[in-house]
Amino acid sequence: MTYVGFARPAPLLLAFAALVFTGGATDAGGAGVSLDGRGWHFALDPLRNSERLGWHLPPKNWNREKPAPQPGWDAVAAPHCWTVDARYGEFANVGWYRRSFVPPVPAAGETVWRLTLEAVGERCRVWVNGRDFGAHDSVGVPVVLDVTGVGIEPGKQNFLVVAADNFLDKTTIPGARSGDMPSDQLIPWLNYGGLLGSVTLESLPAAHITRQKLFAAPAATGAGAGAAVGSARLDVRIWCGAGGFGENAALEIEVRELSAGTGSGGGGSGSGNGGSGGVSCKGGNKVVAHATLPAPAAAAESVSATIEIPNAKPWTLASRQLYESRVTLRTGGVAGTGADGFRRWGLVDEFRRPRPLYNHITETLRKSDWPTPAAE
Repeated sequence: MTYVGFARPAPLLLAFAALVFTGGATDAGGAGVSLDGRGWHFALDPLRNSERLGWHLPPKNWNREKPAPQPGWDAVAAPHCWTVDARYGEFANVGWYRRSFVPPVPAAGETVWRLTLEAVGERCRVWVNGRDFGAHDSVGVPVVLDVTGVGIEPGKQNFLVVAADNFLDKTTIPGARSGDMPSDQLIPWLNYGGLLGSVTLESLPAAHITRQKLFAAPAATGAGAGAAVGSARLDVRIWCGAGGFGENAALEIEVRELSAGTGSGGGGSGSGNGGSGGVSCKGGNKVVAHATLPAPAAAAESVSATIEIPNAKPWTLASRQLYESRVTLRTGGVAGTGADGFRRWGLVDEFRRPRPLYNHITETLRKSDWPTPAAE
């Protein structure tokens, strides 16, 4: 099968020491526009050849004074999941979203435009005013794009296109099951497709935070599930935009404890704008650690810091405790947030069969999640 315009993801390796999560950045001010709600138009692409038809381009002879005409397309409202839309059913391939929009005039000094797709099922490719911003294997993680320099005109109509892809095989995340039996060829879940989260466009000053990477590691103790394990370590790395951190910049990192979710299933991670698995990533008001970083060097593209979290609660399947890292750049007035849990994953050989090990505690998962034992 030919995958037009979409990069096929590499297989996921299940052997790693600790989870690394890359958090998005959110604006603390400035002009912005929500692209949620009505105004979107949708079409299925089962043959995966619609880029050749020019679906990613603005309509011809469109003067950008009025909303772009979309003849033949279905009207939808975002967020939108075609899997639960009765018009499309359990379609598993590429679906295209298009809309025109009018951004507000940015404040003085705001020269950067940032587009955020909070969640896409499962992969996507994005065009703004006809310019290709590439393919993204998002798997529900926010897609954050710097769309400066694509001719965005405040006060006029602009054109956004998102091609989402929820096709599933053994290389995708989530992937198809292995095996030769007829039942192994069936997918025991719905692989949701579409714009599953909010879509926003915002203007930022030249000095702003683009992203942060979190590496969380719990203390190695024999504490039981859900019990405090003493201190934990959070390694944070912060990247700035092309304009640098700014002159005499000051960075502050604040770690907040979020309300833990309970129940079956994985808690996952999320951005500061939303979470999953019963965990609220909003309103985390218990500050458990704070650090102020020295002013970055003038040419620095990133800075790093290590923060000790006292009495950290481990993430478990029964209690999915998350923490939020909130970074503030004083010169830009922009905060970046990312949520993560302190967890260490591995495998332990138990009765000649590997078993998942979470935070030094063995956990029982569904049988389908167990690794297949090696042949005798």
